[in-house]
Amino acid sequence: MAYEDYQPLWINGKTVGRGMRSCEDRYQSIADYLQGRKGFSLIDIGAHSGYFTVRLAEEFKAKAVALDGYPALVEALAAQGSRRVRAVHEYADPGLLQQLGDFDVGLCLSVLHHVDWWPQMLTLMSSQCTTLFVECEWTAEATGPRAQRVRNTIATVEGLGGKILSTSPTVDQAAMRPLYVIDKS
Repeated sequence: MAYEDYQPLWINGKTVGRGMRSCEDRYQSIADYLQGRKGFSLIDIGAHSGYFTVRLAEEFKAKAVALDGYPALVEALAAQGSRRVRAVHEYADPGLLQQLGDFDVGLCLSVLHHVDWWPQMLTLMSSQCTTLFVECEWTAEATGPRAQRVRNTIATVEGLGGKILSTSPTVDQAAMRPLYVIDKS
């Protein structure tokens, strides 16, 4: 199952497989923040195999959308068996995000650095989601022109009211990535 390479799966209340990055700690930070909320709408931009989408949907009785152009998204979601998650097997673009509408909770985890139009994505997501979790690269990960983009991303997230919720190691364990929350509730 190639879709397990980056993230594990969430099947029958258990983490199955092993991902390249730790998902458990990042998930727990998000779940702790959402404690007491149930039945919310959720969008996960760049969901990959849907670990965060499925687990939040199941544990919080959320109605979720997993958005990613990742080839194995539909297969991975089927393997996880959640009826609370709808796959949108496309790469995000401004029109699609606007079409999908507003959500109570949004996830944008380690996706902004893959998107050239990240400022617009971040602005759209922060306007369409009451609570938005954003994980972005940290300055220690980038050099040269990319380092300025990372600084700009962090400044934009913080300018939208983002507060660091937690940090977690990168794939190579060389740096810690911040997990921000932007909450308008």
